Amino acid sequence: MSSTIHFDTNLIIDFLKGTLSRADIEPLLNQNIIMISVLVEYELRLGQRLSKSQTIKQLVEDFLRSVIIVPLSSEIVGKASEIQSKQISLGKRLPLIDLLIGTTSLIHNAKLLSNDKDMQKLAEYGLEVITF
Repeated sequence: MSSTIHFDTNLIIDFLKGTLSRADIEPLLNQNIIMISVLVEYELRLGQRLSKSQTIKQLVEDFLRSVIIVPLSSEIVGKASEIQSKQISLGKRLPLIDLLIGTTSLIHNAKLLSNDKDMQKLAEYGLEVITF
């Protein structure tokens, strides 16, 4: 049975830099639906434009063609604002882009691949975060 895997930007960057190998993530790629948020696309495209490496530019382009890119929606924004308001009431605040990426995973019932500590804070809201 396949499930949906949502990649965070930091995992993709680690993969492109070679600090995370395909063998590390291969078991998750097989028979799973791979998606990213449009915000991850933004971060990757920004890095692509700033990179001097043609190899990196091409790898980013190839990766973006191989995944499902999920747009922001009112449902994602609504859930994110609910989570952020709870965090603020506790004297905390999550970085906006991280919050929206994590909430995208929640709304789409996807497991999030991320090494970002802020994403772990979303576990109390039901987000399953896989780290490497």
